[in-house]
Amino acid sequence: MRSTAASARSTSPSSQINGFIAQLEGFTPTDVPGSLTPEQAIEAAVVLRAQTACAVHHSLFDNPPNYAQQPDAVGRFLAAADRRGVTALVPGDGETIPFK
Repeated sequence: MRSTAASARSTSPSSQINGFIAQLEGFTPTDVPGSLTPEQAIEAAVVLRAQTACAVHHSLFDNPPNYAQQPDAVGRFLAAADRRGVTALVPGDGETIPFK
């Protein structure tokens, strides 16, 4: 299967997306970014009534223009979680998280 990726970054700093838009052969193309901003991830946790949100794939990839890290993604994730009363986990690369 062949795939291509296009940048999902907007020119507006307030609407930059940390991710990519995948175009996969045999699938209908979409303009929907493949990931959430840190704030959107916490809002998703709130909507889903999750008690804990876990940041994944942060600080691992930075390959513009196909994938570009958002500025201070971890700090923003933690700040948004604090504002919304969600417990936030930010494991390092390879770190395991125990389930309770």
